[in-house]
Amino acid sequence: GIIGGTGSSKTTLVNLISRLYDVTSGEILDKGLLGNLKGLGQVFVDAGLQYGVDPLFLASISAQESGWGKYDHNKNNIFGIGSGSVSFSSKSECIYYTARLLRNNYINQGLNTPRKIQKKYCPSPTDWHFNVVACSRTITNNL
Repeated sequence: GIIGGTGSSKTTLVNLISRLYDVTSGEILDKGLLGNLKGLGQVFVDAGLQYGVDPLFLASISAQESGWGKYDHNKNNIFGIGSGSVSFSSKSECIYYTARLLRNNYINQGLNTPRKIQKKYCPSPTDWHFNVVACSRTITNNL
């Protein structure tokens, strides 16, 4: 089972995994996005559907990695790809690139939850996976 105290995102995690929050409308997803990610809901949905990555999960990782789009390294890099050293022509290009990267380098290897991805992406003890779930909770609470 899932263990954690009150407010530790157990329910949100279960809802994400069970796809209770199945976000397939960019308009709906956009209602939950904050900051500089607002207006990108349809791009998260389209890229997620193209590469088989849950759009809410994709947007949540972007929110975690960029502070809701605040830190794009002036390169449209809203996922911090290459520690922010990689430039993209648009935020849309970055979203599609990351969806493909998640599919090929993580999900296809069975790494399909924030905790599993963290073990490969940032294996040192961090709260990365909890932060991604917290961003998902923020998005779904705003829907």
